[in-house]
Amino acid sequence: MQIFISHSHNDEMFARKVASFLEDQGLDVWEASNEILPGDNWAAKISQGLQESNAMVVLLTPESLKSVLVQREVEYALGSIEYRKRLIPVLIDPDKTIAEDDIPWILKRLNIIDLTEHETEEDGIRRIADTLQASS
Repeated sequence: MQIFISHSHNDEMFARKVASFLEDQGLDVWEASNEILPGDNWAAKISQGLQESNAMVVLLTPESLKSVLVQREVEYALGSIEYRKRLIPVLIDPDKTIAEDDIPWILKRLNIIDLTEHETEEDGIRRIADTLQASS
């Protein structure tokens, strides 16, 4: 299973942290900052990453919820049989600035991992890994 991490550019550092933890757990991860090199056609690389992946972790922040690119990545996963039961929304909002109405209705129908409910960030990221491993 290859996991695509969808996130806004502002959340790149956290996406790297999630990717690193998942890789340490033996999972194969596609994360833009590791896969897209200077000079690459970023749209083509993202398309390739989506096509080669079969699971998605989408990091929900105020910025990602406004991102057209993140929206398109999620739409791709929702429309692809390969991602079935492997689209995991993760709420990262320590300041609790995201209102429930800001989250698209389709993502609210999935089990959202709320990192603000865990004692430590690592516990929350571990839950992401456990969820992905259980779905494989």
